[in-house]
Amino acid sequence: MGIWEGVPLREILWMTQPVKDLRRVHYHGYHNEDPKQMFRSSLSVNRVLEDPGGVPPVILCYKLN
Repeated sequence: MGIWEGVPLREILWMTQPVKDLRRVHYHGYHNEDPKQMFRSSLSVNRVLEDPGGVPPVILCYKLN
């Protein structure tokens, strides 16, 4: 099991001063330079800003192990 380090994405989102009608947060990442291996997805802004009971926050990860 990996140990991820990062900051709650909601903190970064608030720093961008999001528009009023924001609905989804789109993101992407990759682990090497191969564009075919790029990961892309999105989450509802509600999930980014609020954590359901017992669920860890969405983080912007900068380190694994």
